[in-house]
Amino acid sequence: MASLDLSSMSLPQFKHFLSERGVKTTGYKKNELLDIAREAKLQSIPTKTDHYVDEVSSQTLRRTVKGKVYPHPMRSNFSWKDDLSCLPNIESYDVQFYLKCKCMRTNDRLKSYKNDNSYRLHTNGHISQVEMVALDDKFRYVRAKCTPEERQSAPPYDIWILIDVDGVINSGECTCVAGDGTCKHVAALLFGLQAFVQSLTDRSAIGVTDQLAKWTNPTRSSRPVKVIQLDLWRDPNGETPTKPTGQLYTPTGKQVNRKTSLQTDEN
Repeated sequence: MASLDLSSMSLPQFKHFLSERGVKTTGYKKNELLDIAREAKLQSIPTKTDHYVDEVSSQTLRRTVKGKVYPHPMRSNFSWKDDLSCLPNIESYDVQFYLKCKCMRTNDRLKSYKNDNSYRLHTNGHISQVEMVALDDKFRYVRAKCTPEERQSAPPYDIWILIDVDGVINSGECTCVAGDGTCKHVAALLFGLQAFVQSLTDRSAIGVTDQLAKWTNPTRSSRPVKVIQLDLWRDPNGETPTKPTGQLYTPTGKQVNRKTSLQTDEN
C-alpha cells in the first residue's frame, strides 16, 4: 500500500479501494474520495480479505499447542461422547487462571464471580449437550451449547474448549459476536465443568461409580417457609440496604399535625 499512487486513480478505482476496506463511498465527489482514501492509506486500514485472513490465523492459533494444530471441533467428524467420566480434573484455579489471563478479568470481578452473568448462565441451566472427545493422550475437546441469556427462544451458541489431561484450559471459541473464547458463554461452561468434576469426586467418595457420568443442568428448587422466616432485608446482589434513621425518616403524624397547625393559624 505504501507505493500506491492515489492521485492517479480514477473514480471507480477510488470506490473499489475504499469498498475493499469497508468505507462508505456514496455521496462523495472525486476530490472528497481522494482525501478519504489518503486517510485510509495513512491509517493502514486493512481490507476485508485481510480481516478474514487474520480471523483464520487466530482460529488456527487457538487450536495450536506446541506447534501441533488440532482439527477444528465443529468442522471435523469426531466421535463425540456424552459420557464425561474421563473428564480432566478442572479445578477452581484452572478456571480462575483462564479468566484472568485469557479473558483479562480483574481481581475484583474474579472475587465476586457468583454475581457475574457467566456464573448465572451456569446456575440457571443455560449450558446443555456437553460432550467430549479425546484428541490424543494429552488433549481433549469439550463442546456444548449455551442458550442466549435474554433471547432464550433463539438458537443456542456453539461453544468448545481445548484442555489437557491435567485440567489446564488452553483455549476456546463461541459462535457469539466475541467468538474468541473470552465471552461469558465459554466462562459459563467452565464454571459448569468445574462443578461437574466436583460432583464426580463427591460421587466417587461415596462409592457410586457404576453409572455413566452425563451432564445434567442444575435444578432450581424452593422450600416453603413461613412469612416471618423470609429474608426480605438482603439485596439480591448481596448488599445490605441502609437502615432507616431519624435523619432519613419523618413520621406521617408530624406532617399531618404540621399541616393542621398551619390551617389553624390561617383561620
